[in-house]
Parts: sequence; C-alpha cells; structure tokens
Amino acid sequence: MTKGHREQLISCGNVKNEILGFDEWHSIKQEGLVPLPPDNLYVRPDSKEAKEYLAQQEKSKKDSNPVKPKAAQPVVELLDNPPARLTQALQLIDGHGYAVTWLWVKTTITERVDHKTGYVIRCDPPIEDKKKRVFVMRDDGASFGEGGDKPIEELGVEVSLPMPPKDAKLWTTRGVKAYRAGYRPEPLDVFQRLVSLIDRFMSFDRSLAEQNTMCELLGCYILSTWFLDAFDVIGFLWPNGTHGTGKTKLGILVCEVAYLGEVLLSGSTYACLRDLADLGAALLFDDAEDLSDPRRTDPDKRSLLLAGNRRGATIAVKEQGPDKTWRTRFVNAYCPRLFTAINLPDPVLASRTIVIPLVRAADAQKANSEVLDYAQWPHDRRTLLDDLWALALANLPSLPAHDDAVGEDAPLMGRNLEPWRALLAVAHWLDSLGEAGLYQRMVTLAKSYQTERAELETIDLTKLVIRAMIELLAPAAPAAPTAPLILGASEIADKVNSIVKDEDLTSIIVSPQRVGNILSALRLEKVPKTSGGSRKRKTCVDQLDSIARSYGFPPIITDSSTLPEEPGRLGQVGQVGRGEDGILTADALEVT
Repeated sequence: MTKGHREQLISCGNVKNEILGFDEWHSIKQEGLVPLPPDNLYVRPDSKEAKEYLAQQEKSKKDSNPVKPKAAQPVVELLDNPPARLTQALQLIDGHGYAVTWLWVKTTITERVDHKTGYVIRCDPPIEDKKKRVFVMRDDGASFGEGGDKPIEELGVEVSLPMPPKDAKLWTTRGVKAYRAGYRPEPLDVFQRLVSLIDRFMSFDRSLAEQNTMCELLGCYILSTWFLDAFDVIGFLWPNGTHGTGKTKLGILVCEVAYLGEVLLSGSTYACLRDLADLGAALLFDDAEDLSDPRRTDPDKRSLLLAGNRRGATIAVKEQGPDKTWRTRFVNAYCPRLFTAINLPDPVLASRTIVIPLVRAADAQKANSEVLDYAQWPHDRRTLLDDLWALALANLPSLPAHDDAVGEDAPLMGRNLEPWRALLAVAHWLDSLGEAGLYQRMVTLAKSYQTERAELETIDLTKLVIRAMIELLAPAAPAAPTAPLILGASEIADKVNSIVKDEDLTSIIVSPQRVGNILSALRLEKVPKTSGGSRKRKTCVDQLDSIARSYGFPPIITDSSTLPEEPGRLGQVGQVGRGEDGILTADALEVT
C-alpha cells in the first residue's frame, strides 16, 4: 500500500491518540496498523478489509465528482494572405467598395433584469442612451452596425481606422439611409455641381487654360481624392501667385469638398499630420514657403509632407502599447496634398505637383465672396458631401480600369504623367458616361502644361543640360539614328550659360564639372580622353530622343508632316523632322 493510501486510512479514523496507552500506541505504530472506520478498529493496511474500504471510498468520490466533458482541440489553419482590414474610411477590398462612418444612435431601455432577484423590472421613465457608433456600408447597399442589416461582426473585414474623422466630414445618417434605400447620385450631375461651385468663387484669368477648363480640372482633381484607393499615384496641387490672388481661398474651397479635406497651418504637430495622412485625407498646407528650406522645417514633418504621392509610401514610428512596451507601427503616407505659396516648388516637389498660377481677380463678386459662408454656395454643401460619399462608394470598383486605360493612352510618360494620372482617369470615366470631350480637354491641358513648366518651376539643371544638348547636336545630326554624336561638357556648359543669360532664368553660372556630373547621371558613355584635350561624351539621335521624351521635351524624331506650323512657347525646343533623304532638318529646331 502506498503512503497516500495509508494517510487516507489514518485520516478516516476519529480515535484520538491521547486515549491510547503508551504500550498500545507503541505496538500499533511498530506494526503499522491503521484505524478502519466506522469502528476504528486497527488493521493492517494491506488487509482485505482495508482494501475494500479504499475501493468503496474511491467509487463514492467518482460518483460525486463526474468527469467534466472536454472541448475538441482548436483547428489551426495557415492562411495564404492576412485578413482584410479597413484602415481608411473609403477603401477597395476584393473588388468591393467599403465606406466607414460614425453615426449617432439612441438606445431606449424600457425593461431590465434585476441581477439579484432575477425578476424583470419596468423602467419608468425609460432609460435613453445616446452614443456615436461605427457603421460600415458596402457598395451593394449592405449595411453593418447597430441598426444596420447585419451586426458589424458579420462584415468579414476588421475595422481598424487610426481615429474617427470630424463629424462635419463624415457621411450623415440621412445620406446613409438614402443609399440603403437605393439612391445613387448621377456622376455627371455631381461633377457639374463641383464645376459650378469652383466657378462661383474662383477666377482663372491668365491661368493654364480658360475658366471652364480650369474648373473642370479642379473638379476632376476633387473627385480623384474620393477615388484615392483606386489609384497607385496621386498628384499634388500648388496654387501660386502674389498676395491677394486667392491661393488660400482656392485651397480651402478644394478641401471643403475633397475627401476628408483639412486645412493645416505650420504649427500643426507631426503626430496630427501623421494620423491624418494615415486616413488618406486631402491635406492643405497654407503658406508653404518654408518647406523648400530644410533648415527652417522640422525634418520629420518635411519628409511626411513631401513624400507620399505613391501607394505603399509608409513612415515607421515607435509607439507605446497598452502593456507599456514600445512597438513599431507603419503609418500610411499616401494621400492628396495641396500647398499654397508665393514661391515656386523645388524641382523634386515640382515633379509631383501641378502648379496653378493665379492673378488678382477683376470680378468683384468672386473676389469678395467667402468660401466658408455656405449660404453663398450654389448648392447645399451637406447634400453635396453626402452625394460625394455615395458616388465614391458606388463607383470605386470601376475606376481601376480607367486608370489602366490612361496608362496605355496618355501621351505623357513617367514623372510627367504621374501628377495628372488620377485626374485623367476620372476624366476618362466621366467621358465614358457622357461628358463629351472632357478627357481630351484634360489631355490637351496636361500636354500644354509641359511647355509652361520652365516658367512654373524653379530651374532644373538636368533639363537645361538636355535642352543644350538638343540645340547643339540636332542640327548637325547624321541621317542614321544610331550614328555616334560626340560632345564635351565644356561645350554644353557654355550653351547652358548662354540660355540662362538670354532668357534671364537665373543668376548662377554652370561649370563644366557640374555638367559632367549630370551627364554621368544620364549614363552617357565616356569617350577615352586624348592627350591635352577634355573628356568627351558619346550619344546618338535615338538616345537623345529617348532622353528628351522622358523629361517632357517634344520628340526629336518625328515625321515632317507633324512639325508645328508655328514656333513653340518661350524657351521651348521645337521638334526635329526628317526630310526626304532622311537627314534631320535643323530649321525645325528653332528656339524662340
């Protein structure tokens, strides 16, 4: 018998040791006897009576404590992809559009259960509870949340937004109810309301195009902010002009109807900017002159503001979790941005930006109007915002196809196309719905913008070097497009300085060494250096044409039938055509 069984038998006895004599107790202890209930007769632990008693006790214990049922082991399955998460208020997931909003709900309790007595108690008066609850709408009209078609747990997508946006920017209860009832706004009607709104407050005299085309440009850009998740790249806007030209006014107007638009001043903290960018909100940075100077701007804020024009752009930050441990979080930086400034953007930011030149308006009605006085709006602001939410949710899955069409059809390429691509996709979509000629008007505007970039951006030395190369080499180019063309950095530097002086572009003097660095960055082949001479570079007409196109210059090689009849704009290089003998015609390269 084990020690445990002996202890069990001994514990069952109720005879006190002190009633036994010394001799009796010594004898019992020496022989290892134990008391056997109920009479407490001392027996050997291995006797038959002791074994029967222990078996009876074990059976009683099992009967009084039945074995509890065990649940089946959980099934672990490896997933091919992480679970879908809603991290923005408008998002495209697996071909479906989702919109997240926060709606106020009122819960009325008329009866409750008393937890002490278990009785149902009537509440008189009823208890009312008002709270803001998260609510998700799917593009097919299904709603998830308290008061919706299904509880939010059945959505199948985790809702994980960094913070709720402002109530004034959210989809309202009235708009959500209308969408659930089957209302879908007409895209062309919403677009025309945006155009008329911009035309009501802004004057675009002597801007990039005539008044209506500029209003259409901004209307397409505003819609592109709502379809952000359908695109891989988004351009920035830079309203530019002297004091009193309406830069801030235009920025505020765009933010009033753009997706979660917010107007921010330079005093805004980095953490606030980070969370707003994480939502994909359209952000306006007023008086952005300091952004071009790293010495006058917080480097964290500058990196956040100037990056993020492409999907997948993230910023890694350290945050303290609920358990007081520090964790790395990757914050989305991909969102639309607007900058207002008297100065022009630097070359890096300019390559991602559409500069909107403005002058003082002569129209007193527009000049004296106030954007934030909603009574002056030609349309109800709240209804327009609700229709923009509904329009974006219903049509978000359709926009990627139009973005692909722009990539195949647009005459621009690379960095020159990127700032325009999203709004061109919106124009392509609206054109397919019946807004005749809109896409072609936007394409024409995007092409003409390239000819004005020298006046709308700060000096880009790389472009100046390319232009100097074209002017130096094209007139003497051989007939064969791959025949070598030799030139030196000194010749190009002299030509660049001549262009700078003739057109009063800047006061800097470009050295041959600086030109040489740019030629190396362009990957032009070096020619072996001869004794006593400077190093030369080798290129050809085909290579020069490819470089020119990639930087937004007109093509060098083209049919003579497509040559322009009139000279180009100030400071722009004309096209070079081939005659009947295939030789490049130098007169086509006239610079005016």
